[in-house]
Amino acid sequence: MIDPKGRVVYTVFKETDFATSLKSGPWSATGLARAFEASRNLKQGETHIEDFANYAPSYEAPASFAATPIFQEGQYIGSLIIQLPLDKISEVANDRGGLGQKGQTIVLGSDFKLRADAFRMKEKYSVVNSFNPDSKLELSMESVQLLKQGKDGFVKSTSYDGLDMVSYMLPFKIENLTWYMIVELSSEEVYSGLNSIARYSLAMIVIGILVIGLVSAMFGENIAKSLREIAASLLGNSEHLKNTSETIANASRKLAEATTEQASSLEETSASLEEISSMIGKSAESADITSSTSAESYKKAEEGKQAVDQMLASMDEINQSNEAVLNQINESNRQMIEIASVIQEIGTRTKVINEIVFQTKLLSFNASVEAARAGEHGKGFAVVAEEVGNLAQMSGNAAKEITDMLESSTAKVESIVKESQEKIDNLVEVGKAKLQSGISIAQECSIVLNEIVSNASKVSNLAEEISQASKEQSLGVVEINKAMSQLDLVTQQNAATSEATAASADDMSGQVAELKEQVSILTELIFGVRAKEVLDVDQPQEDFAELKKIN
Repeated sequence: MIDPKGRVVYTVFKETDFATSLKSGPWSATGLARAFEASRNLKQGETHIEDFANYAPSYEAPASFAATPIFQEGQYIGSLIIQLPLDKISEVANDRGGLGQKGQTIVLGSDFKLRADAFRMKEKYSVVNSFNPDSKLELSMESVQLLKQGKDGFVKSTSYDGLDMVSYMLPFKIENLTWYMIVELSSEEVYSGLNSIARYSLAMIVIGILVIGLVSAMFGENIAKSLREIAASLLGNSEHLKNTSETIANASRKLAEATTEQASSLEETSASLEEISSMIGKSAESADITSSTSAESYKKAEEGKQAVDQMLASMDEINQSNEAVLNQINESNRQMIEIASVIQEIGTRTKVINEIVFQTKLLSFNASVEAARAGEHGKGFAVVAEEVGNLAQMSGNAAKEITDMLESSTAKVESIVKESQEKIDNLVEVGKAKLQSGISIAQECSIVLNEIVSNASKVSNLAEEISQASKEQSLGVVEINKAMSQLDLVTQQNAATSEATAASADDMSGQVAELKEQVSILTELIFGVRAKEVLDVDQPQEDFAELKKIN
């Protein structure tokens, strides 16, 4: 376990690299430090493999490291690094399935040093010796040389221990590394069946020749006849065997080519399946996000619906408030009308005052007349009558002014009440129309929001189903990918077997040709002429009549 600053905070074996810095410490130039630096640039779930190299804290033994970053809530908090077990890699490479007694699998790195201990002479041909600077271990067989030239496929060559082998070579990738694999099968084991057939046939021929020679000396013509039939049969069977071996060889080559193409197609299909699996994983993530977004939209739509319901309630309250205001205004108008009535009543009372003033003037005039008639004794009364007349005049003027003011006020009050009533009626009508329009719009919004809430709920459910289906598809593709990998391995093994069969058939064809040549020599010894000069392989029995004539 390495923290973000490059310090080793945990190891299993507590070697000398424990608690040191991979940036400035003594092991900053090792494979462990390179693996840590590479892991810092990786995304979550990605892996970097540092190839084998001598590692001082492990006593200079070859070591390879697999590193991956660790994240917590999206934040890089360190790296996990595993030192790959060399013995496990060798155990996998030395699986004996299908390799016979002497066959083996050789695993090489990009530097063409061993990455797994060999099966034959493993004390010498081991990974440790391959990386030992004092060792002169070198794999110089033809298969390795061809790999260095960028070639792959089948080759017949001599291995490092002098054994004749049929080898199949191919490069393969592990994460960021490119390694090479050589599968060796013993030529002796591969061709053992064909060699047995050839030896058996040759022994039979030799024995047949000896027996035929002995019996022909003893029995003459009868044996010669039998000998001719045997020679014809041998010649026909050898030709048939040659044609069959060639057919097998051609079929094996075609099968090998088809199997190789199938292996390539399987590799491409496997890669496509990995891409599909990645895309399905991303689709599942998108479906999860869509589900969360739909749930959030459903929540917001519910909030919007509640807000519209509240707005409708508020509009009802506003409508009620407007009705109250209208009632209050009507009450105020009624009170204004009452005030106008009071003013009119005051005007009526003012007319009574005017009549009193008029009568007072008449009384003052009569008093003045009576005072004038009284002479000297009426002067004081005349002054009083004059003052009363003046007061009556003033009262009349004041009453007239009050009457004029009351009439003007009454007219203004009536005009104001009338105009106010008309304006208020207009405003109330406009307000009612706008309020009704707002209520209609709010009701439409409520209906739309109800539909949105319903649709959001359906979308949320569908997104959840899509997310679940994508996860199930991803698991299914992973299983298919595993099956394709196993099928690819079997196909490659079939390709190797087909190539080996084709090579065996070619070798058998050559041995059959040699057998046919030996039969021809036999017929020459018997009849004095080579069989190929007389016989037709398609009808050897008929052509033996010619041999008989020649004989």
